[in-house]
Amino acid sequence: MADSLTLYTIGHSNLAKEEFLAHLQQHEIRVLVDIRSHPASRFMPHFNKKALDAYLKENGIHYHFAGDSLGGRPKDETVYKSQPPTEARLQRSDYARIVDYEAVMQTGWYQAGIKELLQIVADTAGGYVAVMCSEGQPHDCHRHHLVTRSLLDPAVKITDTIITVKHIDRDGCVIDATPEDFAPPQPRLL
Repeated sequence: MADSLTLYTIGHSNLAKEEFLAHLQQHEIRVLVDIRSHPASRFMPHFNKKALDAYLKENGIHYHFAGDSLGGRPKDETVYKSQPPTEARLQRSDYARIVDYEAVMQTGWYQAGIKELLQIVADTAGGYVAVMCSEGQPHDCHRHHLVTRSLLDPAVKITDTIITVKHIDRDGCVIDATPEDFAPPQPRLL
């Protein structure tokens, strides 16, 4: 594996498929790794797994599904802070409260998913790989709070590989993620 890697992240939000593709092309993404636990959208059917795979393939981008190991709604009941949710209608933001992401980071299935992801990045010419979820803004998504944190935050980092993470936001702009994103807030002096 390379000494250092760059990983992009992106959320499809409610973008038209052409606009989403333009963001990927703008950043020369060659492989899209889907990390949604449930790769489907009732409201944006062009982001359903089969439709997205076909569309990306038509446009020279490889699709890879990894939501079973890197998704924000794990099937493993042991990583929930309380009872796993029984309501099918929970909001995506609810999962950030009820899933213990630090516990997820310690599981063998998650670590195997990260290892596979990093191998995909290392094997991709130029390393132009993006992980995708549904949230438009990265700081509202598990791709930041789980995946990026497990790659950058010294307190929980699960790899020795040096990684740069670049979030592509809803507007196509890049936001660099840093370890400082995860530092505890400093007390304010009065």
